[in-house]
Amino acid sequence: MTVKPHGPRYRTAAASVAALALVLVACDNEDNAAAPNPSTTTMTASPSEKPSSQKPSTDKNEPSTMQGSVQPQTGSAGPKNAEPQGETQLYVTDVRAGSHENFDRVVIELGGTGIPGYFTDITSEPRQQASGYPVEVGGDTAINLMIRGVGLPFETGHEDWPIGQTPGAGAIAGVAHAGVFEGQDQFVIGLNGAPRNYSVQVLQNPTRVVVDVDRP
Repeated sequence: MTVKPHGPRYRTAAASVAALALVLVACDNEDNAAAPNPSTTTMTASPSEKPSSQKPSTDKNEPSTMQGSVQPQTGSAGPKNAEPQGETQLYVTDVRAGSHENFDRVVIELGGTGIPGYFTDITSEPRQQASGYPVEVGGDTAINLMIRGVGLPFETGHEDWPIGQTPGAGAIAGVAHAGVFEGQDQFVIGLNGAPRNYSVQVLQNPTRVVVDVDRP
């Protein structure tokens, strides 16, 4: 037989036990509230994720100020002449014509070594160097352009630019390539209308001979 205790002493002990249980429950709840959720991940930026203060590198093919310039030189209608510089073994890689606000431009781009020279004059009857045959090109007059310092295929390892015409632009009716002879590559630039002022310059990166023709 089990005897149940009675009286004030029992009630006091029971109350103490109950109070202690409440304190333990409260402490346990605080611990649970303070503990982080194991499924939550805190991200910390590593040093490699910090913004860089370095400027982006410039692409090696980005045009320079000289390349991007479309300002022509002051020209005249007379002959122009410049000697090549260095040990020249040049070959033509591109021929193009374009229009700008106050002038039209022909660009003959070259690869190889050295700096090209040139000789120019204006003619109404352009003829091929060496052979003397007429050169067919559009327009009423023409700038005869000889680029100096151009090698032959066995010297440069590159084929000659094809004989024939490149379309013109604006007052430029077309550009005819007449071939290489004794280090000179001949181009004939056909012009619409009367002879006009023009300029010739050699630019670098890439190497190119630039002819600017004034608008009428």
